[in-house]
Amino acid sequence: LKPSFARVTALFSTMRCLAVSFPVAAALWTLPEKLSQGKAAEMVKTRELVSTAPNETATVQYVTVPLDHFDPKNNRSFALKYFVNDAAFKAGGPMIFNMPQEGPTGGCGTGTVVESLGAVSVCPQHRFFGDSVPFNDSSVANLKYLSVEQNLEDMAAIVKAVRGQYPSVSKVVAVGGSYSGASSAWFRNHYPAVVDAAISYSPPVTAKIDFTEYDTSTLVALSSPDVRCAQTVARVMAAMDRQLETDKSSVYKAFNATYQLTSPFGDVDFMYGIGDSAAGLVQYGNKQVLCDAMEPYYERSNVQDAELVEVFANFTRENWGPTYFQQCTYNSTCMRGETSGPVADSGRSWGYITCTELGYFQTAPAKGLTARPRALTAERFLKQCEYIFPGAPIISDKSVAEFNKKFGGGGLSGETRVFELDFSDDQWKMVSSTQVVQRTEWTLTEDEPFMLLTCDGCAHCGAGAPSAKIEAIDQQILSVLAGWDVKAPTETIVV
Repeated sequence: LKPSFARVTALFSTMRCLAVSFPVAAALWTLPEKLSQGKAAEMVKTRELVSTAPNETATVQYVTVPLDHFDPKNNRSFALKYFVNDAAFKAGGPMIFNMPQEGPTGGCGTGTVVESLGAVSVCPQHRFFGDSVPFNDSSVANLKYLSVEQNLEDMAAIVKAVRGQYPSVSKVVAVGGSYSGASSAWFRNHYPAVVDAAISYSPPVTAKIDFTEYDTSTLVALSSPDVRCAQTVARVMAAMDRQLETDKSSVYKAFNATYQLTSPFGDVDFMYGIGDSAAGLVQYGNKQVLCDAMEPYYERSNVQDAELVEVFANFTRENWGPTYFQQCTYNSTCMRGETSGPVADSGRSWGYITCTELGYFQTAPAKGLTARPRALTAERFLKQCEYIFPGAPIISDKSVAEFNKKFGGGGLSGETRVFELDFSDDQWKMVSSTQVVQRTEWTLTEDEPFMLLTCDGCAHCGAGAPSAKIEAIDQQILSVLAGWDVKAPTETIVV
């Protein structure tokens, strides 16, 4: 496999967290591959149990889908991979359909909810991710067939194929977290005849170009239980800004990011990597690691900017690995050139979706404290998109408004039988059902259950949440599904 198989985007707001086939409560999520190095990654992986990992009881299958579902004149098609695990399935049980993430799918597990329901578990791979690359072509000309809408059509085709194999399936429940959580809600809303219910963890259902709320939410999370952590991180970033103005070369060298000094859009690549280094530990439920690194500077004044930069450089190397900035994901030139091959560069594919449909550009606010370099703006991200994907229809305010109108941006109101779960420390909650999250209005009905789990350290898709709370969520899911008549089959006793 080429090296890009192990990559997932750092550019363009990665948010991968889980493939929810409901494993045991120990962990429901996994770090994206771009954060898979260093001490922090090793610590987090001790809690990892991923439903899309290779599994002996899952079988790989393929369905032939149109390259373009919406153009009857285009007769090209390709084989799309998915996995089926029927180890827990009982005749008459439901299908738990794991919406694909923005990365490769390696298998399909079962777990608490699947086993309780006697369900068959299905784990598809997203087009243009993993080895589901149409004609091994990831050029801009072919990536135009990569979109939210094309993916949903693919998923409908897979549901139909699996129903053909298991005709006794009673109900279909789409599940997912992060992008796949949003996809599960969109799938239920736009294909109600195909999907009976959805479970959506941390779903970013609102497309947004200038996502400054992500950065602000990082600082809010870091302010608890000790506000000095957030203040010190902000102080480090202010020092970083000043050093980038006066001695950029030394700053880049401190992070082993010398290539970014001369590469096109290297400044954007570097600043985004800095933001990821701080925010990643918050997003994945380990903010205390960052606060521990900042604590020696809580009470120190008159610290030189160069020293603060070096402190954060040491933190980044230790927790995310010494080659953190040498990944293709932090190199726009490398990303631009990943245009062919049987295995997708996940960063390029996800970058295309964000550059053309979803946005989610994690930027620094124009004023106030920040957890990333101030010069990281939406305008610079959009220029980067144009560079990596020349000729692509780059996202705009108009296209965002059209997308949100079509897919209900701003929340899941009106999407019945969707259970949304958000978490207090998760930055992505700011593009979920925002009116409810922000306590401005409860727009949801009794048939649209919503939970915002509030606990210190509870982050993206439940990362960092105590196991007892995750176990309780599993029981809530079973209860909600039972209310929607999604139950384990009743065994017929023959006398």
